[in-house]
Amino acid sequence: MKRSLLFIAATILFVLGGFISYNHFSWKKLPNFESSGFEEIFDEIYTKQGKESSKTLRELVSTLKVPSASAAVAVNGQLVWVGTYGFADIEKQTKVSPLTLYRIGSTSKALTSVAVMKLVQDEKLDLDVPISTIIQNYPEKQWSFSTRHLLSHTAGLPDYEDLGIKGLYYSMLNFKQFSSVEESLALFQNIPLLFEPGTGFKYNSFGPVLASRVVEISSGMSFEEFMNKYIFQPSGMKNTYLEKGKNNPASIAKFYETDNQGSYRNWHTFGFPKQIQNLSYKWAGGGMLSTPTDLVLLGNRLLTDNEFIGEDIKGIFFTPQLLNNGEVNIQNYALGWRLNQSYTSKHFKNRTVTMMVHHAGISKGSMNFLCLFPKENIVINVSTNGRSEDIDFSHFWDFTMQLVAPFVDGLHSEGM
Repeated sequence: MKRSLLFIAATILFVLGGFISYNHFSWKKLPNFESSGFEEIFDEIYTKQGKESSKTLRELVSTLKVPSASAAVAVNGQLVWVGTYGFADIEKQTKVSPLTLYRIGSTSKALTSVAVMKLVQDEKLDLDVPISTIIQNYPEKQWSFSTRHLLSHTAGLPDYEDLGIKGLYYSMLNFKQFSSVEESLALFQNIPLLFEPGTGFKYNSFGPVLASRVVEISSGMSFEEFMNKYIFQPSGMKNTYLEKGKNNPASIAKFYETDNQGSYRNWHTFGFPKQIQNLSYKWAGGGMLSTPTDLVLLGNRLLTDNEFIGEDIKGIFFTPQLLNNGEVNIQNYALGWRLNQSYTSKHFKNRTVTMMVHHAGISKGSMNFLCLFPKENIVINVSTNGRSEDIDFSHFWDFTMQLVAPFVDGLHSEGM
């Protein structure tokens, strides 16, 4: 018995020593990014704006201490500018390009929302039908809840921190390839609801994951098949995928943790190859890969093609959801999207006030921000392949507004 305890203690000390050593010696200095930039301006009318935004993109990489950033902007349904700066893979000195794939984190929730929009528009799904009616073998809960509740985070579902050790494992480090949406439901489907649906708000990734199972049953297709056929392909999105660990496309960036001193290391891999990290347990809630160009193409489609998604359907999904007491939820969250009805930025000339529909994403070694400006018909997306715990996301938000400001200001100076 004593020998066994000594062995366990020695093992714990060995592992702890390894983690301490990794944490101390795994950091390296970020390289010089000069000559690693790229820009393409698709309409000479936007040359000035494109040049200004390319300069801002370089400032973003330098200030936020990330290995790379990639951005795209569309105006009135047309892609007008793309810019990249930095390295997709630092060790190999691989420059980032417009085709480099990034983890888009919770922006995946917005893409899942578009799938549900499509089914509602085609009258294949009612947002308010109880989930137990749609997924007939789903474990019974204390209360009934609907797809509307799932997409608005008002169903009472838990998040990772509510799952104990299992939740910590999947939120910090996961190697398993889930073969289907249904398999991933096992992570949370047996946990009781945290509150009566419609009475509170709990932001989580499990709601969209369960909604993706609703997509499968309502369409008769796998979630991946439906997204490819009805969302990605019609929008011209040739570089958007569900993450699959070792089977990810070769064009995926490498993801890094950085600090405000300009150092980097592989994102929380503790020395393991990053390729074995896997987000297949939450495709719909935070497990998609894409490029800024692809995401801007989707935003274009939403804003300019009413046959794709009609104004009435967008009106439903872009409206902040009310709780049972008639009050708007505490995050002003709509159905898979966030809405700022009267938004302005210090970077907009004359403090232009406009409407912004958006969804950000923070993932393992990445940040993403997709913003739609319906009044101006402008879409922007920005992605990075690194993030620092020392730098607040608000700085990334601020740079995104600085990147899009020349295009917003240009339209308003012309009187739109």
